[in-house]
Amino acid sequence: MPLKRAQYTIPTPILDLLITTFNINHSYFSSPVTCPTQFTQFYSSFSRDIIFGSLGKTFDHKWQGIGYAHPHNATNLQQAIHWARMAAQNDPYTITILISPGYRLVQKPQPAYRPFPGHTCYCSLCRWYDCI
Repeated sequence: MPLKRAQYTIPTPILDLLITTFNINHSYFSSPVTCPTQFTQFYSSFSRDIIFGSLGKTFDHKWQGIGYAHPHNATNLQQAIHWARMAAQNDPYTITILISPGYRLVQKPQPAYRPFPGHTCYCSLCRWYDCI
């Protein structure tokens, strides 16, 4: 099945600088084609990428360590922000660098999304371990 649009990624020199500066060791939302060659671990948007070395789907695993995420749409971006914040709250040594092609996340406020300090989750995005 052909791609309906090109996969988004940032220029290689910028990504290389991020990887070396922050000691990033894995990526989220990668594919076998877009995964930086410096990584030995990546999580994909598709379970079928396991045959190419993916550790599984991005939101099926607890986020930890220093990771790079480049979600492909606004829904995944909003969920990735939530997961990155929950992961950092759970483990202060977890850092996620998110790259976005420039989505407008919120057109109108939705009561389902709550502010994070003292977070009590009722949102449909969250499947975080201690959040539901």
